[in-house]
Amino acid sequence: MIVNPLSTREPYTVSRLNQEVRTLLEGEFSSLWVEGEVSNVSRPASGHCYFSLKDAKAQLRCALFQNRAFLFRNCPCNGQQVRLRGRISLYEPRGDFQMIVEYVEEAGAGALRRSYDELRLRLEREGL
Repeated sequence: MIVNPLSTREPYTVSRLNQEVRTLLEGEFSSLWVEGEVSNVSRPASGHCYFSLKDAKAQLRCALFQNRAFLFRNCPCNGQQVRLRGRISLYEPRGDFQMIVEYVEEAGAGALRRSYDELRLRLEREGL
């Protein structure tokens, strides 16, 4: 049970706060679908796949761990529009809010990527 530290004047430690926030997030958002455009893909030697999922106003850090990543041919690509199923968590050591991805499906070309490509082509035609 979470106790309001203001009522007892006992401060939370950072570790305790992150642990309790993680418990709340994982309990409330244990399985959901999110759609957006992939960016900032990183695939370290561990075999995990890390990336951001974004729309025009916000982004969400995502982790596709090796034990799930092997189910998919490739890690999602920058600019790809995808639908993800997973759970929301908090990586306690850094306090990072993230989605732990369990399933990935393509949802078409990313709108932000299309806008970028259109702008790039227009500028190239103008000689810039």
